[in-house]
Amino acid sequence: MIIRFKEILQYYLAGRNYTECLGFFGHENLGDEAILVAERILFGQKATVPYVRRTRLPQVNYLLDRVKRKVILIGGGTLIHGGRAGSNGWLESVEHKIARGAVPIVFGTGVAFKDSQIASKSEVVKRWIAVLQSSPFVGVRGPISQQVLGKLDVHSEVVGDLAMSLSLISPKQERKEHNAIGINLGLCQGNQKKYETDMSRIILSLKDRFDIEFNIVWPHDLCAAHRILTTTNMKNFEIKKFYNDPYTFMEAMSAKKFIIGLKLHAVALTMAAGVPAILIGYQPKCRDFLESLNRGDLLVHLNNIENEIPLRIEHIKKNEKKLWTK
Repeated sequence: MIIRFKEILQYYLAGRNYTECLGFFGHENLGDEAILVAERILFGQKATVPYVRRTRLPQVNYLLDRVKRKVILIGGGTLIHGGRAGSNGWLESVEHKIARGAVPIVFGTGVAFKDSQIASKSEVVKRWIAVLQSSPFVGVRGPISQQVLGKLDVHSEVVGDLAMSLSLISPKQERKEHNAIGINLGLCQGNQKKYETDMSRIILSLKDRFDIEFNIVWPHDLCAAHRILTTTNMKNFEIKKFYNDPYTFMEAMSAKKFIIGLKLHAVALTMAAGVPAILIGYQPKCRDFLESLNRGDLLVHLNNIENEIPLRIEHIKKNEKKLWTK
């Protein structure tokens, strides 16, 4: 509660000239925290303030709603989408800031609308179009997001994922010639049972060839990781947890030959550290990200893990010098 009060106070006292960074911050999700770190480096630590979600107290919400900003930054994640049941996602927050004088800047976010929403130009889509047309610059995560906006006659540029900008100041380590690899595990938002079964078989096929280090980048992924390691009789292996500091994660991954990752930013931060990474495409945003780097060859389809991961490992082995970018 004390931490939350401090966060709210800092948000309220930040001046109008601050750039407000939109995002799901403060929930121990490494990807979101990495995005915030990148935004503050790119746009100025002393000139940015992270978005603060509403509280259960009407009086506090009243104060939060009165805050004015000069710029609202629609940055990492997939912040532009058609909403879910009972929610328009970030749309209403953005519209509220614009109504209070903020200029929206889109930089590195993903776009996800259903085909039916695009074809009919649903109300949510029309409102997002109005937001985007009021922005002096629309920069999206990847070519798939760009194509979606193109269907809506909104011009955009591909700027990539903001987490990749951390490569500019990532830890500088010499490559270590050993067989250590990283495997990032978690909830796949699909057929979880099949994912866990497939990953268990992959781990069993790799454990005698490599020194495996397991990791998660979000607390909610821990149960899935434990189940997989129990299935493989590796439950005594440590699962390293990286929730808040992208540089700690990047430094740990920089000593690996490669990693296999489920979560997009586990892979993005590994690549930013100069290490090859195989990404399991559990959502369309995964291909969007990889295509922004012309690295679609490192994507694995969620429903074909057992067949494709061995092929991607061989691909990395054959193209090791080209893929290792340190």
